[in-house]
Amino acid sequence: MKRQWDIEDLIEHFTLVEDDLKILANKTGATRLGCALLLKCFQLEGHFPNARHEIPRSVVDYVAHQLIPIPFLCDRIKENTRKHMWKGMNIIHGTSNHPSGLPSVSG
Repeated sequence: MKRQWDIEDLIEHFTLVEDDLKILANKTGATRLGCALLLKCFQLEGHFPNARHEIPRSVVDYVAHQLIPIPFLCDRIKENTRKHMWKGMNIIHGTSNHPSGLPSVSG
């Protein structure tokens, strides 16, 4: 497999289509990424790579970004927003866990 991939080639050869996602539906985490990489390599070259170092990092990154679930990212953003809002409310209301009893502004 070639080592350098431009974005057009990554899109053409390594974009996961609906049928690919159906195959990967019951996989999670690193197993899902590994299966996706093996699937796309097999589709491209007609054989599986012999070792993981044969798959360029740009290919791994491109495929991995397609597997990040959007709801997961949204939940993380909401969670972080709530934490920051809560910290702000503590500062505004003057509550603190600090031994001095003074509001903490460092978070």
